[in-house]
Amino acid sequence: MFEKLQKIGFEFPNIIDCSAEISRSAVVGKGVFIGKKAVVNSNAKVEDFTIINTGAIIEHDCCIGKFTHVSVGATVCGNVNIEDDAFVGANATIVQGVKIGMNSVIGAGSVVLRDVPKGSLVKGLWTGGGGNIVASCIRVLLLKENGLGLILCSLCMAG
Repeated sequence: MFEKLQKIGFEFPNIIDCSAEISRSAVVGKGVFIGKKAVVNSNAKVEDFTIINTGAIIEHDCCIGKFTHVSVGATVCGNVNIEDDAFVGANATIVQGVKIGMNSVIGAGSVVLRDVPKGSLVKGLWTGGGGNIVASCIRVLLLKENGLGLILCSLCMAG
């Protein structure tokens, strides 16, 4: 449906709540939703078809990729790059200078201190090691728990 609308020239409007604060130097793409009391600070870039939900904060010099969702109350500190098709859970915090790879999911309440590889699902305190990574492939919806307590993808069997 999206492709059909785009093909016939449909213009996707931005929906920005009047209580949201957007810096004059921020760049906002098309088809973007910015919710109540959300903040997009200086030199931040929010690419097309992205959701910045209620109370989320996007700090200076961040780039939020296409089709990305930053959930309620999440804080994205300065100079963070979130690639396309990512999801940041409610009240998550991503510290300054971190890169979140495309198709990644950051769990609600997580604190991300280091880069997250593309296609990853992380939870809790992420320090860049294997500790709280749940999966490192994009098939995270098909996860099963084996008898050892490890989580494996049922398609690629990578842990």
